[in-house]
Amino acid sequence: MFSFVFDLNNSSRKYLHSIDFLRGITALGVVVYHFLNHTDASGDLLNNEDSLKSASGILPSIVFIFFSLSGFVIAMSMHKNQFRLKNIGGFLARRWVRIEIPYVASIVVYLGIAIAWSIKDGSAVSVDFLQVFHHLFYTIPFTDYAWFNEIYWTLALEFQFYILIALAFPFFNANNWMVRYGSLAAFSALGLLIPDNRLLFQYAPMFVVGIVLYFHHFSATKTHSFAWALIALCLVQIGFTFDIAAALFIAASLILIPYSISKKNLIVRIGKMGYSLYLIHGAAGGSFLYFLTKNELSTGITYVALVGAMLFSIGISYVFYRLIELPSIKSAGRISFGTKTSDSHDK
Repeated sequence: MFSFVFDLNNSSRKYLHSIDFLRGITALGVVVYHFLNHTDASGDLLNNEDSLKSASGILPSIVFIFFSLSGFVIAMSMHKNQFRLKNIGGFLARRWVRIEIPYVASIVVYLGIAIAWSIKDGSAVSVDFLQVFHHLFYTIPFTDYAWFNEIYWTLALEFQFYILIALAFPFFNANNWMVRYGSLAAFSALGLLIPDNRLLFQYAPMFVVGIVLYFHHFSATKTHSFAWALIALCLVQIGFTFDIAAALFIAASLILIPYSISKKNLIVRIGKMGYSLYLIHGAAGGSFLYFLTKNELSTGITYVALVGAMLFSIGISYVFYRLIELPSIKSAGRISFGTKTSDSHDK
């Protein structure tokens, strides 16, 4: 199931199923955390003394793996497509189609559920269109509004990253290793100078380690051993700024990326629809648990309900993936921003 493919000449030509594996692990980690800590009008699903709920306290930091994977995959896509600044429109359009269509569809799902509950409870149906507007442009953190779905904050940072890397890629992709790694180190250091969690910079080292790993081991670009030092410095910064768990999760993901994993692996298959699972699990599994927790359940039955919520979420996410996400992937793949029109990893 696992084998090492640390071949600098060939690995960049192969589809790295390890990326999907890591997406799957990360999405499932987020799902497990949210369900173990599920709370609704009926109260908490599990009490605070529950051992699994307590152990899940380490899982929020797993979401940061998405940022390091994004750094790796976007750098790979831009490098292989020979991105130039003149291609910025195509690049951003492609990212918008890929990310925005499933995102907007998930907003419609959450609003639909909220409206349905309002009708059921006999209360007035109310949709704040200004709040919807700020969702569409990822400006919620700069307002007094709350996200419809708490995981949306990561997508806001992703779009900030797309804009920044489109502008800075000539430096990140420079043939001179001092320019390349110097600019990446400067980007990472901005996180220490601009500690605002609404902005990309605090999370910069998470993206940087993915970018560095790609250029150091998977591209033909001339590299330098300083890459390892920069990765180490970024991991230290992540541990300092966030927590040790975040640094360890990201370090583990970097180690795993060069490994060859079978495309038939169950986690790999889940990872292919990981974005859909990430977006929709709250609506699917959260609703599932809400119906069950109206009645008091024993701890054993509650754990069974948690497994059921996960399976239900995966099932609904697969439908969402087939109907919404997969068409957006295909549409995005037709948008050119360089010498190629698509990259199978860029999804």
